[in-house]
Amino acid sequence: MNSQLIPLLRAGAPLALASLAQTLVGTLAVGVAGRIGERELAAVGLGSSLFFTVAVFGVGLLLGIDPIVSAAVGRGDREGVRSVVGQGLLLAVVTALPLAGAIVLAAGALGPTVLPVDTGADLARYVWGRVPGLAPHLAFVVLRSAAAAQERTRRVFWAATVATACVVLLAPALGSRLGVLGVGLAESAGGLVQALVLARASARPSFSRRLAGLAAITSTGLPVGLALVAEYAVFASLGWMVAVVEPGRLGAHQVAMAWLGTLFMLPVGFGAAVAAAVGRALGRADAIAAKSGWRTGAWVSLVLGMVLGAPLVLFPAALSSWVSNDPELVAAASPLVRTAGFVLVADSVQVVLVGAARGAGETRFALGACLAGHYLVGMPLGVLLALRGGLGAVGLWLGLGIGLTTIAGLLGLRIGRIAELEPSRWSRRSRESSSPAPWLAPLCSPHRRALPASPRPQP
Repeated sequence: MNSQLIPLLRAGAPLALASLAQTLVGTLAVGVAGRIGERELAAVGLGSSLFFTVAVFGVGLLLGIDPIVSAAVGRGDREGVRSVVGQGLLLAVVTALPLAGAIVLAAGALGPTVLPVDTGADLARYVWGRVPGLAPHLAFVVLRSAAAAQERTRRVFWAATVATACVVLLAPALGSRLGVLGVGLAESAGGLVQALVLARASARPSFSRRLAGLAAITSTGLPVGLALVAEYAVFASLGWMVAVVEPGRLGAHQVAMAWLGTLFMLPVGFGAAVAAAVGRALGRADAIAAKSGWRTGAWVSLVLGMVLGAPLVLFPAALSSWVSNDPELVAAASPLVRTAGFVLVADSVQVVLVGAARGAGETRFALGACLAGHYLVGMPLGVLLALRGGLGAVGLWLGLGIGLTTIAGLLGLRIGRIAELEPSRWSRRSRESSSPAPWLAPLCSPHRRALPASPRPQP
């Protein structure tokens, strides 16, 4: 594990900071809208939520590139890397078109029926400014996966930093002139700059063997996209359940969710680094290194989750007061913020193990674990604790943590069998490459006695 720790930290830290920077961009956009007016603030908040709820499926679909590009890097197939990136960029453009249409149609349908007329109109204007950034956002996902696979994650951090600076400069200026449309355009411009900066530092993609590459990425990424949608639905449903079970704590729930959503982005970056490490190891037929990589990632995520969650557990009132100065809201939010600290530990471990499963190509199992953990265990127990246990909103949050812990446990058991799985299980990830991934039994077998004896030299 020690041999994997430093490389993982070196690769994961820039990805974690880049993920945090992307979250701050959304926070900045909401802040600019709030200075324009309360109606504009509501429109940008709802529009941003709608955008990412739909876009997350495309993000998950394109994360199917992770095991393929990492395996190509592991076996030294440079042309294979260029080809996979090319197919991923094509898929990003193809996927962005229907998803952008879905976002626009959803905004047009929800605005007049759910919101006041003026707010609905602002929602539509913000969405029209935001959807041009969807294709660059998805392209950035592809380029980030390739950079992580090649251990060039500092480029990702600098691209995210430049994009954040772009939004900082553009959002206030465009927002003051164009209102919420300008805020959306500023975010789209930041996404485009982010993708261009990272593309400039990446190898030139190849667009050969289109159908084979698209099919390989899609078959691997589709379960990831569905899992992300399922998980987003859980977090969205949590807010609705709090509103039903304990309406007076809905604002407190938002305070806890704000802290969880922000701090969670740091483990997300390490999950991407673990996915790349596992994929590279399996690409060079070294299942022992793959197993060591995911175990190291699990320990790092556990420590990181405990470090990030400790302030939430120890100082919930102080952190709640950073979000609101209402004494009643701070008092109501403190128990939820403290519970969110424990949830963050489970969430950190599970997101890194999801990355390890993605790097190993176990995306279908990860989807099953997500559905089982959240919908068969976490949500039913949360409702039971809230209603029968008398814990209210805290019980719902505890159910969320139990569900995330269940997912982490299922994935840990599955990925722990990597060294014992048949070599042919990993050859499927190389379908887009001109040469199959080598799998040398002596390199991946943990049992020395199972290795064939060395042949005697012939006279």
